[in-house]
Amino acid sequence: MFTDDPHLFVADTVHPHILIWNILPTENSTSADFVLGQPDFASRVPYATRDDLFMPTDVCFDGVTFGFPGTSSAPAGWTFP
Repeated sequence: MFTDDPHLFVADTVHPHILIWNILPTENSTSADFVLGQPDFASRVPYATRDDLFMPTDVCFDGVTFGFPGTSSAPAGWTFP
């Protein structure tokens, strides 16, 4: 999990994707605004293509580009949507 205030980024290892909220959620079950690593919020295909993630455990963000230090395979140079 990572935040740069106001965004929240969460790595989900079980459903291999990164969830992004544009504003920090204030209530449980608030839907994320973006998903990375899967074509949509419902898909759960582990590492099917070069654009997918395999077991992401962490996320970093420098304001432009994402990094996934705990991920065994991830695309390079993803930029913020």
